[in-house]
Amino acid sequence: NFMTNTQRNTTRSNLASATNGKKSYGMGESIVDREAPPNWQPHGMNLMLTALAIEGESGYDKTVYDKSVALMRDFIRNEIHSDGATKEGMHYFNFGMNHGSMAMIAMAKRGDNLFAEPNYRRLYNWYVHSIEPFGYDHSDHWDSFIDSRDGGLTANYAAMKFAWPNDKVIDFIYRNRMQNDYGSRGDRYGLLMNAIFGSDYISSWNPESLGLGTTYYSAERGFLITRDRWDKNATVFNFENRRDHRILGHTHADRNNFTLSSHGKRWAVDWGYHVVQPYDHSVVNIDGKGQEYFTPPGEIVAFKDTTIATAIVGDAKRAHDIRWTTRARTGASHNRGYSWSPETSVPVSNNPLYKASSPNKVIKAFRSAIFVRGSNPYVLILDDIQKDYST
Repeated sequence: NFMTNTQRNTTRSNLASATNGKKSYGMGESIVDREAPPNWQPHGMNLMLTALAIEGESGYDKTVYDKSVALMRDFIRNEIHSDGATKEGMHYFNFGMNHGSMAMIAMAKRGDNLFAEPNYRRLYNWYVHSIEPFGYDHSDHWDSFIDSRDGGLTANYAAMKFAWPNDKVIDFIYRNRMQNDYGSRGDRYGLLMNAIFGSDYISSWNPESLGLGTTYYSAERGFLITRDRWDKNATVFNFENRRDHRILGHTHADRNNFTLSSHGKRWAVDWGYHVVQPYDHSVVNIDGKGQEYFTPPGEIVAFKDTTIATAIVGDAKRAHDIRWTTRARTGASHNRGYSWSPETSVPVSNNPLYKASSPNKVIKAFRSAIFVRGSNPYVLILDDIQKDYST
């Protein structure tokens, strides 16, 4: 209302030029053809949000909206597992959802309710179990900021609270992310989202009242979080041997990695953001050399959860035996000396993966872990690794 018609027409024309006929990353591609990190897909929703500024006016391209809805639905169904775990870590998933969550609200207001997607609804499983027992902090795996373990950017937390304002678990998650005095609400990426859709938390800090189980296991990802109870002095054990990773970005040489927190402190720590090499994780080096990087998926070969104890066994043989890269990187200095060939087990047509055999191959590389509850909970780690000296 403070613009002249000339100013409005000029702005509308510029917005139309910036959005009409354009597409964001992943539009029109199948999931196997997307080699970039998956957070690029929700990041690209800023194109749709920009286009909606002139919705129904001259120059508006509705196909941008329609394709964005299809892409976000595909992202939710493929990049969030059915148990709520994601294919990226706290930072990068929430980094992309800075735009993705606001786009989901815009879509829901237009009848395309992606909040009803089951995978998105189950995100609360991953969020709440990742909260450290002492609160206002999250276990830091994958590729979250080393100095920001508070759960990543705030926009998606605000969106979930906005969508389910009276859900006690989501409220607890929201309170932990925003901090007790809402001190984390104003991160520079989520400021607009929180200004428009921010909420007050409604509950006291009492996770025991939520009726949550003590174990969260994502078989699709190969990730375990288990604890003895829900209070600030609880013991929490995380184990990861991720089996879902096909892209190269934001992966670490950390198959069979673990972390441990207890009595209000972290005892075994994953350093997170871009700290990718094996010596930065709780894994075994062999003759001074660890798993290859980029690292292929591992496998969980056994899992058992009871009231007394939780046990898991991971196989990291492939992570020691094989190194991954892309065709464009085979000649890089850190990849010289390897014999490269296409990785045919992963169908990516636009930028195929290449593999090479490691000079430090193993016959076996198993790690077994058992978390025992009780008055004095403890974790027992057993490694069964044998190097293949024949190579």
